[in-house]
Amino acid sequence: MAVQRSGQRSGQRSGQRSGQRRTEDGTADNQPALAAWLAKARGHALRHLGWVELARRYAGGLHTSIARARLDSELTALEALLAGQPPQELAGDRQLAGALERLPLLRPEWQLAQARARLDELAGVAALWRLEDDARSRGEDPLDLRASLRELEDLDDSLEVAGEGLSVVELVGVIELCRAAATLGAALRRAVEHGLEGEASRGLWALCGRLRDPEGPGVTAPAPADEAGWAEAVEAVPERPQLLAELSRAIDRSGDEPRIDARASPALADARARVRASRQALLSRADRLLRRSSFAEALRDRYWTERDGRLVFPVRNEALGQVRRGGAIIHGSSASGQTFFVEPAELVEANNALREAELDEREEERKVLRRLSARVVGEREAIAAMQRGCVALDVVAARLRFGERFDGVVPELVDRAEPAEPGGQPRMGPAIDLRAARHPRMLLDGVEVVPNDIRLEHGHALVVSGPNAGGKTVALKTLGLCALMAAAGLALPCRGPARLPLFRHLITDVGDDQSIAANLSTFSAHIGHVREALELAAVDGPGTLVLLDEVAAGTDPEQGAALAEAVLCTLVEAGATVMVTTHYDRLKLLATRPVPAPGAGRVHNAAGGVDSP
Repeated sequence: MAVQRSGQRSGQRSGQRSGQRRTEDGTADNQPALAAWLAKARGHALRHLGWVELARRYAGGLHTSIARARLDSELTALEALLAGQPPQELAGDRQLAGALERLPLLRPEWQLAQARARLDELAGVAALWRLEDDARSRGEDPLDLRASLRELEDLDDSLEVAGEGLSVVELVGVIELCRAAATLGAALRRAVEHGLEGEASRGLWALCGRLRDPEGPGVTAPAPADEAGWAEAVEAVPERPQLLAELSRAIDRSGDEPRIDARASPALADARARVRASRQALLSRADRLLRRSSFAEALRDRYWTERDGRLVFPVRNEALGQVRRGGAIIHGSSASGQTFFVEPAELVEANNALREAELDEREEERKVLRRLSARVVGEREAIAAMQRGCVALDVVAARLRFGERFDGVVPELVDRAEPAEPGGQPRMGPAIDLRAARHPRMLLDGVEVVPNDIRLEHGHALVVSGPNAGGKTVALKTLGLCALMAAAGLALPCRGPARLPLFRHLITDVGDDQSIAANLSTFSAHIGHVREALELAAVDGPGTLVLLDEVAAGTDPEQGAALAEAVLCTLVEAGATVMVTTHYDRLKLLATRPVPAPGAGRVHNAAGGVDSP
């Protein structure tokens, strides 16, 4: 029942609402928002690690067509930018232009508090779903919030032109949105009444903040301890019960197509009554004509039909003159010309009376639509907020469903500067601790994946060696994707607790980025990524994760090994966290270097292999 007006305006408005031409840290930028976001040392990582393909898998869990359409346009624009297409070439497409002017719906965050808020939101949605399932199992009203999201249509274009009048179908869309917002509010209030604690309480608090401000940074303050704080929080999405009741009374949805209910106004009820009476009078006259033998003999068959909204009879060609002598009106003929559709003189007044009654009915329906449209205009801001909140819930719920597809683990994002417990004890174990981590895209493809345990201290390097086809590159990509997924508020494909820092910069060199058009050889492209890693590590070493596949390969082995050693030592000395794959023995020996040699104590070896047949 989707209705579109003027195509793609909604995507552009979404970008305008979320602050186009600004990066996520709030600084102005002359580039479109999406291009500026990519420019912050993450474009190559998203391409090398297959982020767009992973995000498309996530999109399959969205319930609302609004979120699916928005994410699809964003991923199409992102894919084009990652392939090197300039933003100005995409601006001609309205949907892509809108996607360029906003930050992606699913994106890794680069501030710790924001990323933690996105992970907390998963617990909030899980708490709502758990209460809904518990109510269903007890035979109580489950509210069925998930089902209400599936009924939502994008109302952006409709709200923009509501002052000109909305259609019945568009008003049905407003009804479903009001109903979804009411269901959401009831679910939030019920969750608070159940007295959620711990992770669930923190998650519900974070979720309420996301629903209130979908494009904001997320909630970083602790959950309130009093009822007053929660009472305000659960009103995150506006509710308009009076508008819902008025629209529901005014629209009859019992038939195949929704229509204005006769009870919407006394004048409409009177008009409908006149239509029924006029139609009955017309049919009675038509039936009397059929019983008149002289008229019935002129017909091709004993029935009547409609032409241009008027009741007519099928008259045989040879009897046309006889019927016309009585003042009949011809409305058309069959394709063969053997049958004419004729309105007898006896029905002209009755047909006219019915048409006049129908015109009066349509005018009364237009009056009702204008009145209801005016009500929508008066609540336009609240309706827009309802839609944003419901779509935000869908976006978070889809993140939860995505992790459930591979029994994912919600990770702990650690900060090297903070203690593990309120008592001030330092954290135990490495900053990166991923147990039985598996490549998510391979899992979703149904591939049997060999899990990897990846444990590494913040600011250290892991050198992975072993034979070709031993899984080194897959392990490298698994760590990179886990870092991106955790920052985006997604569960990780691990077994047991998962922990890792939030990295503000992710530099990758995986595969062959040679380009004839850009005059880049394989080695030149590789060195470009290495240079970028070194520059970022010099500025923000602790916030940088570097993943290099076959570091310094593609040149003379002796020179390549020396270069790889220098790069690795420089990165870890700057505090960057590094994982590299290599066949160079010289890199493997770095782990045995004594202090105070460069990189001593910060480089560790790991090995992969192939099982013998």
